[in-house]
Amino acid sequence: MEMKKWLSMRHFLTEQYRNNIYMGQKQYPICNTEIITHGLLETLENCTIFASSLKRSVQTVEFIIKKFETVTFNVKYLDALVERGLGDFEGKPKELIRRDPEFFVNGKFIVTKTPPHGESLADFRKRVESAVGEIMAARCLQDVLVVSHLQTLRMIRFCVNNLHNYDVWHNINYLHGEVVEEDYGKK
Repeated sequence: MEMKKWLSMRHFLTEQYRNNIYMGQKQYPICNTEIITHGLLETLENCTIFASSLKRSVQTVEFIIKKFETVTFNVKYLDALVERGLGDFEGKPKELIRRDPEFFVNGKFIVTKTPPHGESLADFRKRVESAVGEIMAARCLQDVLVVSHLQTLRMIRFCVNNLHNYDVWHNINYLHGEVVEEDYGKK
């Protein structure tokens, strides 16, 4: 059976991101709707959107539904797709937090570390894996679009491809508002 499209999109930009604030699971609104579709949404007829239940993702999905009104969307908000819980880092300026050598190297978070009062990598992976199965099942029937957060989209890639070498974590990037087609399951 031919697999339908798997599209991914990082939610639209927020003021907190612009101001270098760690967001994590806090509820922040979007501040723009600059979308880059590469023509991928325009060609859809039916699509299931799987999205994080955080406000920035919900607002992104609401924009997509209004803008692409010729597409029949089925929307599923999943708590399993929310951003990784960053505990004490959330709501704080990145430049202050990134000075801590216990959790950061060259300004990048050591993904295998658990932020104080945050979510462990193992718990985060387990949570995201629970959503991946549901997304894969839906993809057998129709195209899917996942609207979520950078760390969640990275973890989806790790889960789908059964990757465990987190040294490449920071090499995976998704731009705010850009729709990309994943090659998951393609030969």
